[in-house]
Amino acid sequence: MSLLILLVLVNSGQACEVNLNWTAPGDDGMSGTVAQYDIRYSEFYITSNNWDIATLVDFDQQILPGGSSQHILVEGLESGKTYFFALKSCDEASNWAPMSNVIPKVAGMENCDGVTGNVNCDIEGLVNISDLTALIDYLFLRGQLGCCVGEANIYEPSIPTLNIMDLTAFIQYYYYESFPLTACY
Repeated sequence: MSLLILLVLVNSGQACEVNLNWTAPGDDGMSGTVAQYDIRYSEFYITSNNWDIATLVDFDQQILPGGSSQHILVEGLESGKTYFFALKSCDEASNWAPMSNVIPKVAGMENCDGVTGNVNCDIEGLVNISDLTALIDYLFLRGQLGCCVGEANIYEPSIPTLNIMDLTAFIQYYYYESFPLTACY
């Protein structure tokens, strides 16, 4: 299974680019090199049931050995729209791995720098008390998280909703550092 771990957005006028970064899976676990990637995006949450109707991303780069940092720039996305990204990998015997985690991101929001926990979208990407305040405001007062909704989704990144468990994980990280902020992006 491949895991997408970081998204960085670059605003370039009306059309936006998304830089997808992940750790390359191996052919056998983390060793070796997979033969192929199938990368998809959509305006709806991607599942195995709707995978085939998601938009295919043209991946024309060299596939790197397992454990390497791999990336691709997805261009032509509309600014302000939320897109969901996922990938699959295949070995030389045409054995496809399960779909990766699904990553939501709002195109064109350049202050969302991929730092998990940067809930208030500050430019520095710092995780601090203002992020905790923003998350509490969102959960209990229905405030706005702006562009970094995914950054608050730290308890169960595969489920695209925020709940009290995300707040608990954030508090444990911020005050006790006993619960790591897992990488949603």
